[in-house]
Amino acid sequence: MKRKNIFAIISIALCAVFCSVSCSNSNKPVDAAQDVEEANGVVTIDDLLSLMANDLSGEKSLDGLAKDFEAQSAAIKSYWQQNHQNEDETNMVQTVLGELKSLADSLSGGSTADMVQSGDITCAMYRYETAKEYCGKYSDTPLYQEEMRDWLQLEKGLNDFYSNLAQVAYWQGSIVNVIISNTRGNVANLRQQDYSQLFKGGKVAECPMPIAEARTNLIQEINDARNVENPDAGEEFEKTLNALNESGDQVVALLDKWLASRNKLCESLGISGSHTAALIDSFSRKIMEIIEN
Repeated sequence: MKRKNIFAIISIALCAVFCSVSCSNSNKPVDAAQDVEEANGVVTIDDLLSLMANDLSGEKSLDGLAKDFEAQSAAIKSYWQQNHQNEDETNMVQTVLGELKSLADSLSGGSTADMVQSGDITCAMYRYETAKEYCGKYSDTPLYQEEMRDWLQLEKGLNDFYSNLAQVAYWQGSIVNVIISNTRGNVANLRQQDYSQLFKGGKVAECPMPIAEARTNLIQEINDARNVENPDAGEEFEKTLNALNESGDQVVALLDKWLASRNKLCESLGISGSHTAALIDSFSRKIMEIIEN
């Protein structure tokens, strides 16, 4: 199958998966019909990348999460019906996501543009799986709503910080966009694993430190990241460094907001803080990876 055709199919897929379950939390239903129609009309690589960028950029509200989920669910179903006729639909979602993963893997060792696309596809897949879990089981419960709302804000803040850090650490390097894309996919993966383990009753991640210590360590890593220097880079570098500092402050504020709703939810479920500490620790390690690599 030619690559152009592959991306056309994938674009349809990323917009169909999200319609089998509704997840709106507002009194006014989310109307995803226009997004579904647009996604089903994707025929070029530019259309696909535009669709994925719209899904990955910016901060999502709970209703925005629901809207994306419904549109992507519709696309996966459409893709399945066109490419898996007369097959059992029991494993439809996992089968299509597996095909998306294979595409992402095939692009991961290619050109810079290919590697960016690989990270974007990976991020979209993991975000979808988290949304599917939330929308299918927990979206009507206030404590889950509050935790997810605050997570979506924190995720945006983390990705902004990591993006600024990558730009500062690899100033004007061709690898910057690859790092940004892969890091965004990594954060989505960490959240998906966290959500699956935390709320499906699976093996809960353990961390040898309490939440307060993990939080302190993250703040220290953020502060260390502010010390990146490039005296010959000029004014634009200083602007990006200022953006890094501002986004670091934002992460700390959003982390504390998320921890408040997260701790309420975990306490209601009888889940220890070591699970949350493990997730925070992974955010710290990502900072070190960006700087040291």
